[in-house]
Amino acid sequence: MSPDPQPIRNIRLYKENEKKRILEILESEFDKELKAKEEEVIEIQERIHKTQRILQYLCYAVVADFYSREKTITSVASTRQRRIHPAVKRLLSGKGPPGAPEFPQNITIPADSSVSSSSKDTSGSSETTNADVLAPVDSPSSFDSGSSSKEKKIPRYIPPKPKPKPNICNESEPVRGGQNKVKTILVVGNVSKWLPLDMRDDSASHKWMVYVRGPKGEPDISSFVSKVRFFLHPSYRPNDVVQVVCPPFHLSRRGWGEFPIRVQVHFSNSLNKPVDIIHNLKLDRTHCGLQTLEIYT
Repeated sequence: MSPDPQPIRNIRLYKENEKKRILEILESEFDKELKAKEEEVIEIQERIHKTQRILQYLCYAVVADFYSREKTITSVASTRQRRIHPAVKRLLSGKGPPGAPEFPQNITIPADSSVSSSSKDTSGSSETTNADVLAPVDSPSSFDSGSSSKEKKIPRYIPPKPKPKPNICNESEPVRGGQNKVKTILVVGNVSKWLPLDMRDDSASHKWMVYVRGPKGEPDISSFVSKVRFFLHPSYRPNDVVQVVCPPFHLSRRGWGEFPIRVQVHFSNSLNKPVDIIHNLKLDRTHCGLQTLEIYT
């Protein structure tokens, strides 16, 4: 017997209705949350605008107060005799910028007629204490008027003294630090010899020796060289780095090919850094069995 299709249709309709209700509930809740968040954002923006307005008003008030005070200070200072600050006096009495005008020493500025006697006394005391910059000078107009007013002296520009240039071309004068520098020539070379087939123990076809010495006439370098390291080809591992700590500083090996050798020279004085020298090993190609001539670097 086949099942009745009517109950199956009812079940399907019920499930579809349930899905629609769930979707409607979710959409409504989602809309509510969106509206709440939008209201919060709008409220935050309003608060930000309000705070910006308050800050603008505060800035306006501070600027207005600053300029009002400056006006009162300048108005009061205009009625008094202006005095130069001690720090500025030192600058005026010393060196000036290049191209600045030079002030004559005897030019003076008469004191303001509106200055009171107390201000004159105080300015006179300050001028006597700083006599090296501003010295009181008698004004001819003061003698004519019969008053004992004093005048200010404008500080003149004192150009700096030119420094004597050192005579570089004079070879008799010693160079600074030259007595502590010593130049020495180091000779890095090698000799090689071809080995006949009956004298070979392995695949090595040549016997060679690399050395470090001084120039002709002074080959001994043990007085200022403490040790020498020879960095050989990686095929010589684990003995590819050989250190020689006593003279003569040379190394003998057997091989079949040419390669660059890094020679690192360490000096007895710890202040001198080690020196690396690259020497290209050259082997005898004549196959004569005799020791070839030296090859230098």
